[in-house]
Amino acid sequence: MKKVLISMLILIAWTTSLLAQITREQADVIVSEPIQNEEKSSYLPIITPDKIWRLEHGWWCPEAEGTCNCYGGLSTRKIGNTKTFNGKVYYELLYYLANQWQVFTYLREENRKVFFYSEKCDVEYLLYDFNLNVGDEVILIDPMELWNCELHEHSFIKYIVSEVDEIEYFQVKRKRLKFAYNGNICYDIWVEGIGGMIGIPYHRVTPITGVRQLKDCYESDELIFVNEDLFYCWVYVAIDDVQQDLIRIFTDENNILHIANAKDTPLIMYDMQGRKIKSIFPENDNYKINVSYLPKGLYIVIDQTKSITSKVIVK
Repeated sequence: MKKVLISMLILIAWTTSLLAQITREQADVIVSEPIQNEEKSSYLPIITPDKIWRLEHGWWCPEAEGTCNCYGGLSTRKIGNTKTFNGKVYYELLYYLANQWQVFTYLREENRKVFFYSEKCDVEYLLYDFNLNVGDEVILIDPMELWNCELHEHSFIKYIVSEVDEIEYFQVKRKRLKFAYNGNICYDIWVEGIGGMIGIPYHRVTPITGVRQLKDCYESDELIFVNEDLFYCWVYVAIDDVQQDLIRIFTDENNILHIANAKDTPLIMYDMQGRKIKSIFPENDNYKINVSYLPKGLYIVIDQTKSITSKVIVK
């Protein structure tokens, strides 16, 4: 009986040791997985659900003196639903026109590269590549060149990476690539997770396609980028009546926030870290509010539809 009892105790001890070893091995696997995932997720993707880009745009015209441009207004892009072409899954890139969202092109992202697909021409081209380093060359094509599916030598653009660094927006560090093109050493800038400063999905500015700049970018309704270097040299042509009704937001020397022509337009005020400061509901078209209690600095006021963005300074 003693021998049987001893044998059972030895068997239990051996089984317990084996289970502990298996548990440790499983734990090692479980612990190592987040490290691998973290390495893979260190890249901030361009394509994410509910991402929105807003572009300021205009055109060269005789009324624009020097390097100024005729004002064209704001245009909005956002990520839509998925669709499969040739066995690959793409996301719709939508733009807002005539009071409805329409498909501009299709995007997919793989290995830190973004591609666009033209359904009309049944062709895919590279849009962004965040694997590039200083001195690398990349041949690109602007989607606008595919409007009739006929490409020419001038349709292709050769970018050369002139600088690679890191920039921080709202406490998030992102890789930034600067490109030289046609003698301009900083023709375009790509920012990880945001895209090009010319504005998605463009690569070229011409007298025909116009002048574009990325104004801001949102992800899941959170402001993740504001273009502080936005080129504001616009000439407003033959739209004086419209300008009288434009919403204007500014602060005066007494830190009074003035909001004109925005009655019943819900607004949100953010600091430069992307934190919501307050909601504002103008009760009239000459609304004023004291913001002197806020810390000194730069703030952003936007509306819920993201058609308005104004920077204000609290002194």
